[in-house]
Amino acid sequence: MRIPIEESRLHLVAAMNQVLLGDEVGDPIDVLVGDHFRIRAMLNLLTDCARATMPAHVRSDLLRSLVTFLVLDLPRHLTEEEELLFPRLQRRLRPSDVLDPSVRSLRTDHLGIREAAARLVDEAARIQACTPPVPTPEFRAMVARFVTMKQRHVAAENAAVLPLARHRLKAVDLSGIGRGLAHGRSAPSGPSTWATRWLSTTAGRC
Repeated sequence: MRIPIEESRLHLVAAMNQVLLGDEVGDPIDVLVGDHFRIRAMLNLLTDCARATMPAHVRSDLLRSLVTFLVLDLPRHLTEEEELLFPRLQRRLRPSDVLDPSVRSLRTDHLGIREAAARLVDEAARIQACTPPVPTPEFRAMVARFVTMKQRHVAAENAAVLPLARHRLKAVDLSGIGRGLAHGRSAPSGPSTWATRWLSTTAGRC
């Protein structure tokens, strides 16, 4: 029996969410690369949710999964890079490691990504409150900007930061990153301000 594409999307979301929360940390750089792969897949699903025609209940479930990604998984990944990867890599850089200015700004890009995700969550809440949940022009525009921003960010990290990390980080650095990843991913996710706002605003606002 062929599974409808809408159900396939939901199965993919569920599988990726499980992996994001349950990774066993081996090579920590490989874990971050895997996160980037899943982030790019989720961005594709976000684009689908904004553009594709699909049953209302499928869009509603997909929106909820994508909001979980935006309010929990993505911020955690950004924090792991900021607290575990970037400081260690900065200490190991050599004078010969000339980085493009766009790469040097990746850390500050995280603030813009967080702010864009927050706006996207608010607009998703307004859509979810409608029956049926139909993407607004504002939502489509926000998705397009966010997806472009995050795709560029991930591409820059994959092309420059992570390969450099493989060459410059020492065993003690990788061990520290691995312990931090394992600790963060084994601890239950606490309440999120965005998640709380999402749950409290998805009823009766259409």
